[in-house]
Amino acid sequence: MTTPSPHATRRSYATLFHPGDGIPCPGNPGFVEWIATEELCPAGSIYQTGPVPYLLLSLTLGGRARLESGKNTYPYEPGNLIVAAIDTPLDREEVGSKRDWRVCYLMLRGVWAEQISRYLTEKFDPPITVLPRIAPHPHHLFLSVFELITAQPTGWQWLLISRAAELVSEIFRAMREAAPEDPFLVAVRQCLQNDARVSVPQLAAHFKQTPRQFIYRFRKLTSEAPAGWIRRRRIDAAYRLLGQGLSVTEVAEQLGFSNPYHFSRMFKNVLGVSPSSVAGGTRLLRRHTPTNDGRDTAQKASSGTV
Repeated sequence: MTTPSPHATRRSYATLFHPGDGIPCPGNPGFVEWIATEELCPAGSIYQTGPVPYLLLSLTLGGRARLESGKNTYPYEPGNLIVAAIDTPLDREEVGSKRDWRVCYLMLRGVWAEQISRYLTEKFDPPITVLPRIAPHPHHLFLSVFELITAQPTGWQWLLISRAAELVSEIFRAMREAAPEDPFLVAVRQCLQNDARVSVPQLAAHFKQTPRQFIYRFRKLTSEAPAGWIRRRRIDAAYRLLGQGLSVTEVAEQLGFSNPYHFSRMFKNVLGVSPSSVAGGTRLLRRHTPTNDGRDTAQKASSGTV
């Protein structure tokens, strides 16, 4: 992604074309080209970038940096997932002065990349958005896709296509939530912040509607049922509280779950990991053996080198 001076350390790199070839695949995968790279960039570095002919996903694992695009600035902070549309003008990346910046990139082509890019172009100017760590599900899926591309364990093609579909769905959901909200949804969000235990009938009563009217209006704005939206909001809040050092039992009680077992089961169903692993500071990504090849991701991608 960068043109480092001094060079970034390439920790891993992999390129895939049509990963479904040779296996009985249920339809064509929405991505036909996949590039995954992890880099460690020295503190204080500044990189001139430019447009990248891919849908670009970047997840910061350590350190801090900032991305400049036109007059806009976007924070690269631990846990932030930045999504940029195909050919978005990226002017430069500036690494913070205190710590090296560890970042993973996924660069993708295909129908799904084009669909996400169109949505970004319609809703954001420039077509870039930041999905913070408070919306954790896309981040876990990003890391799962990244590891499947770079490690390629037994049966990885099936799992990669499945996880990629989940990732696209979650990115669309998170982008819709990051876009300017309808005042009705802003008010619903405020109700949840005031009381994480609030139910759909209680919300309907608050807005002087029947539950059926409330669900209809909510679905029309979000294309999803309010119960699922509320459940994810509670799990997002749980993720933040666990990261602040609260125990699983304390979080379950604070967010109104009937018992820690019920909370743990719902948390794992939504995020794919147990709350105890988050509370215990589980790893974000396994460490790869450095290759130190010093080559630039964007140059390698645009030249077609594998």
